[in-house]
Amino acid sequence: MKNIANPTFYFFWYRIVPKEIFFYFNILRYKLLDLFSIPIILNTFFEPWKRDIIHVPHASLEVRFHIWMLNMVSRFIGATLRFIVIIGFCLAMIVYLFVFISVLFFWLFFPLILIGLTSLGIYYLILGLNHANF
Repeated sequence: MKNIANPTFYFFWYRIVPKEIFFYFNILRYKLLDLFSIPIILNTFFEPWKRDIIHVPHASLEVRFHIWMLNMVSRFIGATLRFIVIIGFCLAMIVYLFVFISVLFFWLFFPLILIGLTSLGIYYLILGLNHANF
């Protein structure tokens, strides 16, 4: 006698599709890294914003100090904006992880949820018919 349950369904539902879910969410993770340019941001964290550097040769000490301060402000602005982008990336990764775990959990437990909700519906249908006032 053949198995009552089809083994190809379980193989498909619990082996093939979870691998596909991991594959596509891995692609999405790489796309988020590329979208936010995290490797580039981490390598150039303290670089001036838009490479805005002032350089004046043979200037007086007062002018050099003023130029140095402007360059430091440019570096501070660059670091601040890059830090904001990293915070945005962290928030996007939190949403990504929540969606990934939700999709994977829903996919793995959907057959059990479907059976449970169906039996619960039948139970309440029978309970409702027993307590109905005709």
